[in-house]
Amino acid sequence: MPVITSNDFLLKVTDFIKLEDLPEPINRLSPTMNTLLSKAYYNNYKVVRNRDGEGGGGTISIIFPETIGFEIPGTDLKVLLNPSYS
Repeated sequence: MPVITSNDFLLKVTDFIKLEDLPEPINRLSPTMNTLLSKAYYNNYKVVRNRDGEGGGGTISIIFPETIGFEIPGTDLKVLLNPSYS
């Protein structure tokens, strides 16, 4: 479902990337990836191809409007994206 944040129209990453489409090593982290992707939004998605269509590239802006993170199993370490220091 689209979200309006700071006058920007943002779409959920889960509308763009499906868990079952991810490579097997990443797909094994399904619960963690599902949590990360469900809290992520994107905009500025652009794809560019050369004239003959043999090459190209693209850009996308991924936005995390809140702090998210996960613990590394077997350690006391936690990886945080967009941490809040307050």
